[in-house]
Amino acid sequence: CSSDLLAGWRAGLVSIFVSMAVVNLVFLRPQIGFTTDWQTVSMMGLFVLSCVMLIAIAQTLRATVAQLQDATDRAEYLNQELMHRVRNTLTVVNSLAALTFKSDPANFMTGFTKRMGALAGGLDLLSRHGGKSCDLRETVEEACQPFMLDHRISFAGPSCTLPGELCVPLVLAVHELCTNSVKYGALSVSGGRVNVELSTDEASNEALVVWQEIDGPQVQPPTRQGLGSTLLAHPLLGPSRLSFDPQGLRCEMRLNPER
Repeated sequence: CSSDLLAGWRAGLVSIFVSMAVVNLVFLRPQIGFTTDWQTVSMMGLFVLSCVMLIAIAQTLRATVAQLQDATDRAEYLNQELMHRVRNTLTVVNSLAALTFKSDPANFMTGFTKRMGALAGGLDLLSRHGGKSCDLRETVEEACQPFMLDHRISFAGPSCTLPGELCVPLVLAVHELCTNSVKYGALSVSGGRVNVELSTDEASNEALVVWQEIDGPQVQPPTRQGLGSTLLAHPLLGPSRLSFDPQGLRCEMRLNPER
């Protein structure tokens, strides 16, 4: 029943009946049609049973081959996806190293190590969701976690699911906002705090993240563009809009996967 292996069980059944007809015409007496002799009937029955078993085995082999092909295709896809992500990650690491050294060469190791920790956190979030998406609130809270002293960073608003390409840039951007706040902003003084508001706009298919610093030192606009400004300028983050209000830094990020 090789026809079943190649063409399916229907072809296998057809081949059984054709074979029975050929046997009847060639080996039995055509003039009396199909014989009713019990021995002949038994042999024909065994023949049919063996063919049915062959059809079942062939169907199992077909299903197994199909599953193996699917597994092979998926393994190839995952391998290509892994290589793509590794190349992207190496590009990010190289950029972070160069920009960190350029912005603060004296404290390169400290700054670079912290940014690598933020990058690892972003990649970990991606891995929890199969590398395809991340949760907005979870991502922002994960980036802020190392700076959550005395609960001075609060979060409000609904969450949503973000596509995978937004997750790492968002983690790095929020990490830079936290770092800047600890050095110069609201988190650098005992009474300062940060409010993070999350919202979604279904009409524009955007998620909005608003970072607002309160009760910190008077804000002074920067005299030069550092690494933080570079990370916040990522096109998938809007790019971010910074407002250097004397009462507290404000940052708005509009996350739009179609940008």
